[in-house]
Amino acid sequence: SSIAPYFVPLERLTTAAGPPPTGYYYAQSIGGVRLIVLDANVEDRAQVQWLEAELQSDRTQAADFCVVAVHVPPFI
Repeated sequence: SSIAPYFVPLERLTTAAGPPPTGYYYAQSIGGVRLIVLDANVEDRAQVQWLEAELQSDRTQAADFCVVAVHVPPFI
């Protein structure tokens, strides 16, 4: 058994709408898991509104699991 199918190449991840600094958060479905990544360096209403909409989206609601992670981009 290999864990390779669980890794997603970065180029397959989609970014959320919005120019930097509000464009460093995204959501991606991987199997039955909805992965939501937020940018800890952004404190604006746009990211909060995007997250609220993402949590109500059909893809998130249909997921077996929803994982929310916070990251710090390498360049800020």
